[in-house]
Amino acid sequence: MNLRKTGLIVLVGAMLCLLVLAGPLVNAAEKQYVLKIGYLGAADLNTNYEHVMAYAFKSSVETQTNSRVKVELYPNGLLGSQDEMFEQARRNAIQAVIPPEGVISRWMPEIQALGIPFLYSSLPVAWEVQDGPFGEKLKAKMLEKTGLRVLGISDVGGFCVFATNKRPIKTVADLKGMKIRTMTHEGHIATMRALGAAPTPMTFAEVYTSLQTGVIDGHFNPISAMITFRMYEVQKYLSLTNHIYGAMYLMINNNWFNSLPADYQNALIIAGREAAITARGMNRIMEANGLEYLRERGMEIVTPAPAAIEEMRKLAQPPVIEMLKKQYGAAWVDEILNAVKEAESKF
Repeated sequence: MNLRKTGLIVLVGAMLCLLVLAGPLVNAAEKQYVLKIGYLGAADLNTNYEHVMAYAFKSSVETQTNSRVKVELYPNGLLGSQDEMFEQARRNAIQAVIPPEGVISRWMPEIQALGIPFLYSSLPVAWEVQDGPFGEKLKAKMLEKTGLRVLGISDVGGFCVFATNKRPIKTVADLKGMKIRTMTHEGHIATMRALGAAPTPMTFAEVYTSLQTGVIDGHFNPISAMITFRMYEVQKYLSLTNHIYGAMYLMINNNWFNSLPADYQNALIIAGREAAITARGMNRIMEANGLEYLRERGMEIVTPAPAAIEEMRKLAQPPVIEMLKKQYGAAWVDEILNAVKEAESKF
């Protein structure tokens, strides 16, 4: 073999070695990850807090990763019910989901201890609890029980108010015998029983039709939810009781999260925090404009007297706390109450 031919063979061999070695590095650099996120609300940035949370998350993730992590949004329950989407996220059929506590409770029942009525005196107190040491412990427990990592906690619109058809809720007596929809949430169910109502658990997707057909007399949700899901079309009265606070969680399949490069993981963590704060802000805007919006669409809005609210608190809170302690342990419930007390002291 002459020198020229030998040199060519060596050169080709060297190039093949370089291609083999460089190939995976090039592919890794160009690899795009697709993150599918499902949620119930409509794709409307003006009226839907779930979509606001998802959209803010998508924008932040894709900006930080130069679109190497592409976020696909599936609003309007396109992928099924909240329970179905949660299970899909656990199986990594989709990567992320935005559920409320009632959905999570199927896999982590003790989260229902956060459903104590009149638990928080204000939204900043709720946020302080969620973003503080207790919130971190809650996230760790949720990861252990569900296999999903919490990237952000926002609120399901804020404090819950009653929307009813038979009569407005001005005093506890007005609730007597009324069929009030709840989530499958022990704290919420026990609260309605303590106030004399007939709790009727069902998925949120069933509420609108159930109000139309008289299966239920009312439900409780935040003001923003009344707008987001057009409840004013099938409701007459709105009563500003602020008796329950509900959170929603941006959750991602932890195995999928761990498969990402470290810098992409950091991008998702930052984006989750940004999305939570954005959704909180959007809810406040909707609440600020919401009462007039609902009034213009025919709802009668009442504000119970402080004495009536205090009577509701005294009737509902002690038995619900006692029930939750028996069901989920006094230590866990006391930890929640202590976290709230500590947060209250900061304001």
